[in-house]
Amino acid sequence: MKPADSLDLSHLDESGQIRMVDVGHKASTARIAVCRGRVRMSSHAFGLLHGHERGKGEVLNTARVAGVLAAKRCAELIPLCHTLPLSFVGVDFALDEARNLVEITATCRSDYKTGVEMEAMTACSVAALTIYDMCKAADKGIVVEEIRLLYKAGGKSGEWRAPDADTAYMAALDSDAAPPAASPVPAAAAEPEARETVAAGNIELVFFARVAELVGQRSLAWPLAAPCTGAQLLAGLQERYPGLAPVSRLKLAVNQRHAQHDARIAPGDEVAVFEPVTGG
Repeated sequence: MKPADSLDLSHLDESGQIRMVDVGHKASTARIAVCRGRVRMSSHAFGLLHGHERGKGEVLNTARVAGVLAAKRCAELIPLCHTLPLSFVGVDFALDEARNLVEITATCRSDYKTGVEMEAMTACSVAALTIYDMCKAADKGIVVEEIRLLYKAGGKSGEWRAPDADTAYMAALDSDAAPPAASPVPAAAAEPEARETVAAGNIELVFFARVAELVGQRSLAWPLAAPCTGAQLLAGLQERYPGLAPVSRLKLAVNQRHAQHDARIAPGDEVAVFEPVTGG
């Protein structure tokens, strides 16, 4: 059997002519694909986007709808793609102030005979282009970059993960909750003294997707002098960020492992907070 990397191009026949892959003999299985992309802009344009709460919502919501519509029309745009029934399309965003980035994560699901990688890639690409369109008046040099597959599962080829995907993201993906729509951009390395301070009396909070939008940042050192439960932590977050309500719907991963709301959280822990992804 040939190694996976040496397989022939499936859209070319023996004579080198293009063909649509025949999936008629395949069984319908649960499929999922997660794609990531980034939109990088000038500090001026990012400041305008990030500084206007209403405007930020309008831009990102427009891009979200555009991404969902693009996934549904993927077969009309990519010549040899199959028309397939999508059970879910999710497009989410996280803002990275340090690098003037909007990070986009698209998740597609289907119960069908072929995968949904192209639908996720198309959703991510069109969402990125929509952000470009709505921000280009402030910066003609906006760059759409690093659109790539992070994860896929289902079908004969099974599960595939990008080898350098974030560990926090993959831990949430492995949990009994659905995967969050976006993973955090790694923060710059802290000085040793700062790391000791965090470990001694704080926990490191990491926010995913829409939670990061509502909080307004990707990560946060949260003071914690004594252990608490996940529910107590979420109640404290809701008090500071009322837009998170109701926090009972939010999911947690403690030290890269999925955790229930009654889980014990201690100073020095890393806690990821994200929304569940549902579809149908």
